[in-house]
Amino acid sequence: MEVQFEGVLTKDEYLNLSKLATRPIFKKKGMFTFDLWLLFVVIGTIMVVASVWQFIMARESITIGLFLFVVGLIVLVIGFKLRAAPHKMWEQNEVLRVHKEGSITPETLEIRTLQGQWRLLWTDLTGYGEYRDVVVLFMGPGAPIPFPRQFFRSQEEWDVFRAMVAENLELSHRVTSIEKSRILLFTIILVAILALVAKTITES
Repeated sequence: MEVQFEGVLTKDEYLNLSKLATRPIFKKKGMFTFDLWLLFVVIGTIMVVASVWQFIMARESITIGLFLFVVGLIVLVIGFKLRAAPHKMWEQNEVLRVHKEGSITPETLEIRTLQGQWRLLWTDLTGYGEYRDVVVLFMGPGAPIPFPRQFFRSQEEWDVFRAMVAENLELSHRVTSIEKSRILLFTIILVAILALVAKTITES
């Protein structure tokens, strides 16, 4: 069965694509992925909190506290810039918003845009992922091809497409619970603050 698709990627769909592209499934157990900006925010927040307590407890010099504060702010700024990077990429790259159309069969994928047209075999692809009604096909680490639900005229055609993807490709990317990463962030910050308070009380 041949399935037709047509449409223009939206910003929300691109953001879902960006998150999915950074979530490869590792074969080795125990490995996991997370947003890089989250790591910077956690480290920066801990350094700023540590600097505040250093200011409070400093008896002779505030040099260490000042250093921690400045570096912590820099790390926080880097973290928030990384968080905003996909949004900035969407605004600056018009290619992401071009009209796409084509057809998909059990053997091939044909994609047409104003820039040209491509014919791919399923064997040219390395895997796929699905997140929030966006299926992304991968030709490699830096070559995601998104197919949102709204590209397809009916639920039946969408389901047929997803079935062909699952039959021909291995699941290579997956977004786990975003809430877990947020809980982890706040837990680390809370533990750091409590540890600093306990250390301060002990030394006073």
